[in-house]
Amino acid sequence: MNQSYLENLPIEIKEQIFQYLSSSDILNLALVSKNLNESVGNCRKCMEKYWIKFYTFNLKDLDSLENSCRHYVKLKINRVKTDDYFDYLIDLNQCWKKVLVYNCEFQYAEKYLKLIKAIADHVEELEVAVIEVLCFENFEDVNIKFPALKRIMLRNMPSNTMEIFVKSCDNLEVATFDIANEMKSFRPLRELMKEFLRNSKKLKHLQLGPNYIRALFSENEALNVDFQLTHLLLKLPIANDLPDIAYDKIVEFLRTQLKIEWIITMELLNDDILHVIWNELNSIKRASFIGLVELFELEMGFDLQPKMSITKLDLISRKVLISQLGKLLRAAPCVDCLHVCILNRHMMGTIARESFSVKNLFYEHIEED
Repeated sequence: MNQSYLENLPIEIKEQIFQYLSSSDILNLALVSKNLNESVGNCRKCMEKYWIKFYTFNLKDLDSLENSCRHYVKLKINRVKTDDYFDYLIDLNQCWKKVLVYNCEFQYAEKYLKLIKAIADHVEELEVAVIEVLCFENFEDVNIKFPALKRIMLRNMPSNTMEIFVKSCDNLEVATFDIANEMKSFRPLRELMKEFLRNSKKLKHLQLGPNYIRALFSENEALNVDFQLTHLLLKLPIANDLPDIAYDKIVEFLRTQLKIEWIITMELLNDDILHVIWNELNSIKRASFIGLVELFELEMGFDLQPKMSITKLDLISRKVLISQLGKLLRAAPCVDCLHVCILNRHMMGTIARESFSVKNLFYEHIEED
């Protein structure tokens, strides 16, 4: 297709073509002519592919962005440690829908708060990871609304910085929490998480790291929530790292989640949890078990009932015991997709003997005899 023909197409047709191009193709296309540059700038689908990356920018770039008539929606902030730079970002006339904030340092909590306020009205997906706030404040009385927020990920950050999210994420559907640096002089992480989950009535996907599991399941009080999950990831602590976790409370919580279709566990060395997952949650279609060294307790000391609903099974570990593999395959007679980390001759023999339904076998490495 030559340049003049493309330029003369109606904007609706151009937008249909643009949606099949990669972000680099779109950037190159915008350099071809003024006409195409304007077409790209006016195309919503094109703008949704651009990432504005705020770690390679200089102040001239920011001035250009401030005066731009284009409406960008994706912002990535990485390794920014100067509060003045955040002021420039806050003043930009953009409606950010997807925002990533990584490896940043805020001298004052006020700057962190202003940045979050600046994106709150429009942001749909937010990831905040590995941040420091050098001068802390109590955010307990701060009330920010996130009317469009559907997905949030908070990882490796001071626990009090999540205070601003706990009250007003009414439309949240996906939440990921992994690693928290608990601040002793502020509200406990346990209270923050329980309030957050109570207010997230539309939540469907939830991922919890060890610190958050400990915060939610380390006391006698049950976790009462209104949502019904379809996806759950439990990144359980490695044995003895967090000994005060009440595993019976995890079991109670799982029994309330009757719509889970995909469950992922990491370092699951508790038979009671496995028993509930396999023998009581009848909605599960995919089960993924991940372990650094081993997947389950050695004996798996209970009977696995046949689970016809599971069609996909992931067993990701450096060691999968043949006895455990056989037991799982016999109890999941409808599995057609099996994923393992290391495949060897003994495992192949067990799969061939115990399962006639596996059609797709995925592996990371082959172990030779």
